[in-house]
Amino acid sequence: MSNTAKINNLNEIRTLSVLTQQNIFKTCNKISDLLKLLHLKLAEIKAINEKMRSFKSGSFKKTLTGVRIQSLKLRTALVKEKVIITKVMKQIQKKQNKLLKALAVYDKKFATENSSKIKSLLDEINRQLKPHMKLPYFKKAYSLFIAHVLTVTKDLKPEHYKDIKRTAQALIKKFFTDFLKKAKGEWEKKNQKKPQKNKGSLRKELAKLAKKIF
Repeated sequence: MSNTAKINNLNEIRTLSVLTQQNIFKTCNKISDLLKLLHLKLAEIKAINEKMRSFKSGSFKKTLTGVRIQSLKLRTALVKEKVIITKVMKQIQKKQNKLLKALAVYDKKFATENSSKIKSLLDEINRQLKPHMKLPYFKKAYSLFIAHVLTVTKDLKPEHYKDIKRTAQALIKKFFTDFLKKAKGEWEKKNQKKPQKNKGSLRKELAKLAKKIF
């Protein structure tokens, strides 16, 4: 063989040697990673086995039974809560037209021009108040709150009705929380005070009509 052929063969052998070495390194690294993963899995299996051995005979079955009982109680409570909320929602929606008619007595033109907007606002408020409807003092707080809302509808601008969800949130945050706290306090004391009659007050008259919802 010529010197050139020998040099070419040596270069090829050197190149293959480098590639083989790189492949060995990659394979070793992969095997190392798999061994680490295997070690972790074995440790997890060991921990599970030790936990299982720590259980007393029948304790695992007893725990599952307790979970099932709690789950059943929770499901029953949710069904009852749903029934209460559905009932309250029907009562509220059924009487909304009467509240709008009461508002029309004071300003027929305003009520006529904005009845659909106000109804949409009330519907959104009702949807957002659903989590509170299971409370025993909700009806009291709602009656006062919704009457107050109807008195401030004149102050609402067109942009308020464009984002009804946000407007409802603002009204609930600003007014309903206070009415709810007050109703809760009265309910806890079992000494509810009757509002004073004032025929000249729109808020008092609407509150009186709203109470008839319930």
